[in-house]
Amino acid sequence: MKCCALSCLILLAAIAIPVESGCGCRTQFKAVGCRKDKRHDRALPEMLINERDRYSKYYNKIDVDWENWDTYLPEFACRCADAAKKKGYKYIGLQFWGECWSGPTLQAEAEYDKHGKGDACYGLEYKHCTSKSEFCVGDNNHNFIYEIHYCPVKFERLGCYKDYNTRPLNSYILTDRDKSIGIFSGREIDWYHFDTYLPEFACRCAMKTVEKGWNTFGLQYYGECWSGEKGDVQYYKKGKSSSCINKCYEKCHIYDPFCVGEQFTNYVYRVTTDVCEIPYKAVGCFNEPQSERALHELIIDDVDQISSKFMGILSAEFSDWEEYMKGLMCRCARTIKEKGYTTFGINSGGKCYSSQNGDTLYAMHGSSEECYHNVTTPCLSSICTGGLATNFIYKLTSDGDNNTA
Repeated sequence: MKCCALSCLILLAAIAIPVESGCGCRTQFKAVGCRKDKRHDRALPEMLINERDRYSKYYNKIDVDWENWDTYLPEFACRCADAAKKKGYKYIGLQFWGECWSGPTLQAEAEYDKHGKGDACYGLEYKHCTSKSEFCVGDNNHNFIYEIHYCPVKFERLGCYKDYNTRPLNSYILTDRDKSIGIFSGREIDWYHFDTYLPEFACRCAMKTVEKGWNTFGLQYYGECWSGEKGDVQYYKKGKSSSCINKCYEKCHIYDPFCVGEQFTNYVYRVTTDVCEIPYKAVGCFNEPQSERALHELIIDDVDQISSKFMGILSAEFSDWEEYMKGLMCRCARTIKEKGYTTFGINSGGKCYSSQNGDTLYAMHGSSEECYHNVTTPCLSSICTGGLATNFIYKLTSDGDNNTA
């Protein structure tokens, strides 16, 4: 479906997003259907969450909310999908109103439907599920099966940026909205299932970007994919924008995992690698009393979910501490470069601070030995964090001078 800016707005206003759309889910998944199960021969062998039995070892301190079922069910499905994705599993089953089942992908893929289709699955208002139902749960000995979407390319959000005239991302490499040009994908924008369409489109754009040998791309005008050879250092040149929407046609929030720009606006992503595109180097550990910070501007907060600087990434969710820290440091370096700053500090295991004059102020309270590697180990490397009253300091450098590996 092709539309101009005005007709697109009219269309979006007319589309009713269902309550069960899964707009708040961080993990993307799609419904497969209702399947039978057996207590002594589980199709999905591993229970991950139990929200109906407080005595279960899988109880997560959340109870089935029978009174607010239409809100509870989508949220429960999201929690189940998050738990499975954290373990690398591809299939989940919601059973007995509040149980989340999964298991290793190869086994689950072969056996999730080994007992055949079932008819005892229920959705909103406790009604029987149909082939169009998005959120359902099985009764006893029934699973409602979902398949988790995994993209073969890992990428992270950079934000919403203007794009006009001399485009920062100047190569139009894929489109789902214009059938008349050679880069048309063969797929059209799925306006009525945009919550599942947008993550899938972002993945295809990421794969096309990697195919080109680049690492930065933007989603624009609901179904356009833009990139460029120098996109990693050009994407922010026109400045930030507020004209991006999330997968539910709402204004994009900083923590939304997937967004797209409107016309002449990119929601920008970067393909993640072990090497940051912004070079920086470790400086060392320095005192930083909370009452008189040398670096007073909070740039990123991965610790406090209600912080205005929270971007949807929780430090506590990572099992690989070094992988997490490298990602945080790169996000910090990238953000302060946009601001024109040169120095940043990591503290509290997941907070990044900086300031305009940070390069001259960071050492004002003296050096410290209370910085850590992997939370508690004394810092003996270039990948470290400060504590509550210390910063581990990093400085941006010229290309080729990154000693943080």
